Amino acid sequence: MTPCFQSGPFDEDRRDRIVERKESSCRVRLFTSRKQAYEEKPTKSVLLEIIGGRDAVIRLAVTKPAPLQFQRTLGELAENSEVEFTGPFTAESVLMHRLVTPELYNARFRHTDYGRAGRADYYYVRATQANGHQAWSSPFWVEA
Repeated sequence: MTPCFQSGPFDEDRRDRIVERKESSCRVRLFTSRKQAYEEKPTKSVLLEIIGGRDAVIRLAVTKPAPLQFQRTLGELAENSEVEFTGPFTAESVLMHRLVTPELYNARFRHTDYGRAGRADYYYVRATQANGHQAWSSPFWVEA
């Protein structure tokens, strides 16, 4: 379980927390605020590494702002992301992203740096996963 909490509020009483981690369950306590959120998009996420077959079930229960419970099998999440709203459209929502299966975890590539006479070069890595998510590195420098 890896937390990805990116916005305020930042006071101690409302700090986002992983409340409980167990072998087959977890609980998180999150507060959503547009203040201090990057581009005023208050998103929170938890990445889970799950071992199970296509019939294994993920159950999600939300207590606030409105009670919400739903479940999906790993097989369903291998095909599509799933979103549920806590009320009418524009209410808070919960998204279960499409799975990234183990065969998609790794990538290999080779690059030959021909360099420029006596100068350093910089590179960065940008990756796009099969489910469309992207990541990129900070630049790194290679001396001549």
